[in-house]
Amino acid sequence: MGDCLKTQTIQHKEILADYIITCGGLQSDELSLMTGCQPDPYILPIRGEYLLLGKEKAHLIKGNIYPVPDPSLPFLGVHFTPRMDGSVFLGPNAVLALKQEGYSWGDVSFSNTIRLLKLDGVQKLMAKHMKFGINETIKSLFPAMQLKEIQNYIPDIKQNDINKGPTGVRAQPLWADGTMAEDLVLDIASNDPSDLVKHRIMHCRSAPSPSATSSLPIGEVIVDKMFAKYPRLSLISN
Repeated sequence: MGDCLKTQTIQHKEILADYIITCGGLQSDELSLMTGCQPDPYILPIRGEYLLLGKEKAHLIKGNIYPVPDPSLPFLGVHFTPRMDGSVFLGPNAVLALKQEGYSWGDVSFSNTIRLLKLDGVQKLMAKHMKFGINETIKSLFPAMQLKEIQNYIPDIKQNDINKGPTGVRAQPLWADGTMAEDLVLDIASNDPSDLVKHRIMHCRSAPSPSATSSLPIGEVIVDKMFAKYPRLSLISN
């Protein structure tokens, strides 16, 4: 097996490997920096907050309803998602989380927020989409504002028909020029095979979102790129 990379799990179990692929989500930029990769794309934590439609009005939604997307932004806007249990998700919005794992307004990391706001890419993004960001923040703080958007599609939905739903935090990769990475981004710190750590660790820093992040074909693409980058893997796998 030759020289190996050694990793340790949170249970302190050691794992030896010839090559490693990291898929770190909200921590993917930090993982990449640990092996010497370039700082960008940075990970911008974007919180999405859903509303739940009451059961009395769930029958109004017969299938998925989506708005026409804005090609300048990777967010879908408010949409209606019927679920297997009969519930219906409304939303989500898209607001900058104040912590890398900021699932609510109460989750705050001042140091992380200041770090993000100092980045050129974040400043350029905010300048370009300031109106969108303000509107999304208002809808987060005042759900009645989001209701108005919902009623553009289903006017019969009223304030007492909606409840607070789950939230998620999207790991949105952002380039230094302020553009959002929307396609697959794989990164290796060095092309020098003698550099064990920098050469043999490949980082997945961005994957198409939302549904493709759990798509098996995306996994196949990553594996194919690994085989193309490291011909020795073909010998090991055989």
